[in-house]
Amino acid sequence: MRIYTGLAPVSRPFGFDREPPSTVHEFMESVVIGQKGHVPTDDIEIDALTLIKMFGGHSEELIEEGISTNITFDPYPEDYGEFRDANVVLFNLKSEYKPFIIAMPYGVRMQPYMPEDDLPFVFQTWGNPPDEGYATAFGHIINYWHYRRSDKVLEQIYLSGMTNNPDPHDELVSLAWSWITDPPLRMKGLEDEYGVYTYDPAQKAYIVPRKGRGPVSLEWILDEPEDGPTNIINPAFIIKDWDREGFELKVDGKPMEPGTDFRVGYENTPTGSDLVLWIRMHAREAVEFELSPL
Repeated sequence: MRIYTGLAPVSRPFGFDREPPSTVHEFMESVVIGQKGHVPTDDIEIDALTLIKMFGGHSEELIEEGISTNITFDPYPEDYGEFRDANVVLFNLKSEYKPFIIAMPYGVRMQPYMPEDDLPFVFQTWGNPPDEGYATAFGHIINYWHYRRSDKVLEQIYLSGMTNNPDPHDELVSLAWSWITDPPLRMKGLEDEYGVYTYDPAQKAYIVPRKGRGPVSLEWILDEPEDGPTNIINPAFIIKDWDREGFELKVDGKPMEPGTDFRVGYENTPTGSDLVLWIRMHAREAVEFELSPL
């Protein structure tokens, strides 16, 4: 998410004093929009949130397995205690698939809304259910660190999705590590350039290093990260200026066939077409990739 504003240098992540010259820009508010005929408790569990914490509070200590807690809204929570530093939130809706948001763990804080007046539907709710639709707000993800910040731009990134896993803790922790501490891409001949970033967390994709344009044989390894556990989950690769020529991809020496677990796409650019590869996998050790033109 990107906010264009000439007030970016003086922007604050949160605050109730928002009259100029004070400026606040928030990125993430958690809201459920309900349909007519429903009240919030029809759609939302009383234990409405699951928060997962992967770093120690106010420290750089990694919690590799993650720790989690359920947040009940009866009674309404004043705060999230030690889980104010959580960077993963799962919304426990009464549905098969439940949405989640993963935030970068740097300078992040989870904060509930404070209840206003009485709460006839347990949750902080606007509207007049069940006669009309409703909006239920849980709170904010406040970011004291920006992915990018310049004189005119504020930018923040999150990884969001849905899961139907009845016990999603391990799934979400592994996915979060794969995004936050990305396994580094190694390629022969680029040993002196390992400081060059090949991973774009905003796309959850690797930009595979290459020279020139058109199809060419490439080999690379996704290695184990220096910090955090190894989780290579559903990696995506962008090969610039490949155009639309045929290819073969091998993963650990095994040829891949396009289908449900291996998807192929192309992105048109001013200089041609980029090849985009996506592989469904979950590996906990280094994986080798070979891309060859046909």
